[in-house]
Amino acid sequence: MSKTFSSRGEKKTFFTVGPSQIYPTVPAHMQNAIRHNIMSISHRGSQFKGIFKKASEGLRELLNIPADYEIVFLSSGLEAMERITQSMSHNNTYHIHTGFFGKIWMNIAAELGKSPAFYEYFDWDENLVSKTSLENLKIPKSTELVCLTQNDTSTGFSLPMPEIYSLRKKHPDKLFALDIVSSIPYVDIEYKYLDAVFFSVQKGFGLPAGLSILILSPNSLKKAQQLSSLKNYSIGSYHNLIKLAAKSRDFQTNETPNVLGMYLLANVIDDFLKIGLSNLKSRLDAQAHMLYSFFSEPEYYTAFIKEEIYRSITTPVFEILKGSEPLIKFAAEKGLILGAGYSEFKNEHLRIANFPALSEKDVKKLIQVVEKFNF
Repeated sequence: MSKTFSSRGEKKTFFTVGPSQIYPTVPAHMQNAIRHNIMSISHRGSQFKGIFKKASEGLRELLNIPADYEIVFLSSGLEAMERITQSMSHNNTYHIHTGFFGKIWMNIAAELGKSPAFYEYFDWDENLVSKTSLENLKIPKSTELVCLTQNDTSTGFSLPMPEIYSLRKKHPDKLFALDIVSSIPYVDIEYKYLDAVFFSVQKGFGLPAGLSILILSPNSLKKAQQLSSLKNYSIGSYHNLIKLAAKSRDFQTNETPNVLGMYLLANVIDDFLKIGLSNLKSRLDAQAHMLYSFFSEPEYYTAFIKEEIYRSITTPVFEILKGSEPLIKFAAEKGLILGAGYSEFKNEHLRIANFPALSEKDVKKLIQVVEKFNF
């Protein structure tokens, strides 16, 4: 079973949806990092460039990223939202909401002086999915950038990728950006339909927070170049997409980066490649099936997302009829750290991570603990 120790040496397993359980091999990789002085090397030296190259080439192999797409490293998914919005849209953005994090992206656009429009595809207060299919949304002609959250951690609502591709096919003149923070490495991406894809490492890769990856299409950089030539408009200063991509081509970052995080990522990617991504996905499918099957007694608990096609595999969310707080406290006493609901649902929902760091044995243990709770 995957374990993390508290400051008092107690064994704990983290089912929180981010930060979450660290991947089992991370402690050994950290020891190697210390042994090889990784935290002290120059970020302009050949050793760092080797780490950057290993991480980026590993990502390309693991996630099938095309050779003409750029990979840049940032500090968080929220930073990626800001960089994308500033460098890929002059004024008009369109945001498809399926939970709180899609709304955050729209707020970032507004704070950057854009004129964002939005569509509430999933109403979390009413627990209703729009009757208009995603591919039939009427996106304003003036829209430059369409922003989607593939798997919203606040609700456990997951947009099927074929629906996203169908929408893009109807709007080939617009740029599409996708947040896959809580669904990577499970979700499959056909990059030809997307211009910016980003994620951070503290969820699906089971790493400490503080590192994110942004994948950029040639068209995204063409747009940034066009915007950079406009008078009285800034695509950003030190961290605009043009400068970030230029540095990444030389296996460097604009400033001193999270070298340890990149080193750990490169090595965990190796671990995933040895196991095989298809094997990891099959295990996550099985674990998700166990969770949804167990939390299906309406008198006690049920899945928050009613339509199965939209239920998240990686961050399932469940309604607890009598409130989730007592159950979360009970599980914590048994060494299992569960996630509370988001915002107004804090005391009603249970959010459970189903990332590669958590094993089938961990999930079975969780179910056994919940079975002992007196509802």
